[in-house]
Amino acid sequence: MVAEVWKEEVQYINDTPIRIVVDNQISMVRGTLMPHWHEEVEIDCVLKGKVYYTVEGVTYKLEQGDIVVIGSGMIHSGRCSEGNAIEDTSAEVMTIQVNKDVFHYANYADPVFEVFHPKENNVEILPVLMTIKTIFQQKKPYYEVILNSSLLELCYHLLSQQSLQRKNNKTSNTGNSEIKEALKYIENHCREKLTLEDVANNLKYNASYFSRFFHQYTGFTFVEYLNRCRTAAAAVILLDSNKTISEIAMDCGFPNVSSFITFFKRQYKMTPESYRKSAKK
Repeated sequence: MVAEVWKEEVQYINDTPIRIVVDNQISMVRGTLMPHWHEEVEIDCVLKGKVYYTVEGVTYKLEQGDIVVIGSGMIHSGRCSEGNAIEDTSAEVMTIQVNKDVFHYANYADPVFEVFHPKENNVEILPVLMTIKTIFQQKKPYYEVILNSSLLELCYHLLSQQSLQRKNNKTSNTGNSEIKEALKYIENHCREKLTLEDVANNLKYNASYFSRFFHQYTGFTFVEYLNRCRTAAAAVILLDSNKTISEIAMDCGFPNVSSFITFFKRQYKMTPESYRKSAKK
């Protein structure tokens, strides 16, 4: 079984209810940001390049200065190329993940936010994000105190601009729970001879309908997501065993060594053998 990629467990900064990543040169070849979800509210701001975020079935194109706000439990993914195109490109994104309990201060147990905030509507939010970025990068003594202060200001602006409903999002909570079930099922059975029909039958869906539903909701095709899960499983075995590349390919459900190496290079930018050697060094 692969380490659970479908639900992220967020590690906070000491003495704060927040996690910040500001220096991530995100290489999203065919969507490095896999479909996943977490309990935290996430704010992503594009600093450079462009990113296509899919949030619960709706895709948003973000460019420099644009922001996407992802509510607790919402399934989301991202890639730097539109659709299923393969582009070896990257983007710089600032990611802030906030414990949802912070919003209890304002008596909002589960606030609903407008997902996409274009830069022309970010005159209040963007400066706060840049302040948080500076505080985090400088890390002056006791910076956690001022960081918490800026976090509350950020939450205030988010709540002030919140929507009463998720605009343009016609998917339902039922769809959210079913996709989570599908992701977990694929993850748990990815090393087997798993087919689209197997997953569709598990959810009691028609295979053709499920294929369209899965792609719309996650931004990934079933085959693409399955092969990424298999590749992630293979990466773990490469480091934890002395099995041959051929054995690992067969163990992880790939039809042959050639296809395994192709998908591995696409995901990790190196061959399985190079990956194993670099880890040992």
